[in-house]
Amino acid sequence: MNGAYPAAGPVFKGIFQACKQAIEGGWMCNREAGGIKFARLSGPGIATHGFSVDVVEMKDIAGPAPPDPNGEIEYDHARHAQAKFDGRGAGWLVYGPDQRATIRR
Repeated sequence: MNGAYPAAGPVFKGIFQACKQAIEGGWMCNREAGGIKFARLSGPGIATHGFSVDVVEMKDIAGPAPPDPNGEIEYDHARHAQAKFDGRGAGWLVYGPDQRATIRR
């Protein structure tokens, strides 16, 4: 995914801008728990190849993320260069079933 849709490319940046506008508009990430804002855009289904689509906005949060029993595809856009998701900045990360991601700042 990083090859087809790199973090510096127009698709990746377009997704970020669309999410940013929706969050600022108040309808995306309008729920919060433990300092993490989130929204579920779609449950798992045929169109998403069995994956759900969630948007999560975190600020000053670090530690392990809970593993997903089905695996997950992460679109990670760090607003600050020092923010890392499993040691990486902006880009795509793919996790298999029950793999645990680590969020670092």
